[in-house]
Amino acid sequence: METHESKNFDFNNIENNFIDKTDNLNGDLTKINKSVIIPYEVISNTFFYPVNETMYEKSYLKSKYYAGYKIKISNNVWILCYLHHFDLHSEELIWTIYDSKNKQVKSNLIIASWNENTEKRINNFDGKNISISVTYKRNFKNGMEGDNRKPVEVVDNFEIDKEYRFIYKKE
Repeated sequence: METHESKNFDFNNIENNFIDKTDNLNGDLTKINKSVIIPYEVISNTFFYPVNETMYEKSYLKSKYYAGYKIKISNNVWILCYLHHFDLHSEELIWTIYDSKNKQVKSNLIIASWNENTEKRINNFDGKNISISVTYKRNFKNGMEGDNRKPVEVVDNFEIDKEYRFIYKKE
């Protein structure tokens, strides 16, 4: 699959680089088409997310960021979903609430991640509330006592508040 270079990226209207998903919230919200790379200057200057580098053999590899979908939550306010691929084998899916009129990030939330010892996934999203499960694989060894067969699962619930921020909901 070929990726679009920065020259095709719409820097003035960042939300135009994301696929509209507003009408289809019942589908798999973790699927991202890795066809549009988000330039590093947008990640660091607009999304205020650090551009990570991983040491591999004798060189540094920069993380890659792929534009995913957008969900409209109000006039000029979007959830922009993008994939952060890092560390050669780890990925996280990030939702950023973005005010396109003021060109301002309101909030960020990692909604899914995959790596060697943890998995984070979306349970439910109704347009305002989101439920996320995190599964931690156990790694007892070298004399530590415990059952590696039973992972620990934690469920976190968030809501989008009036200022368009992700707020943790206490049960």
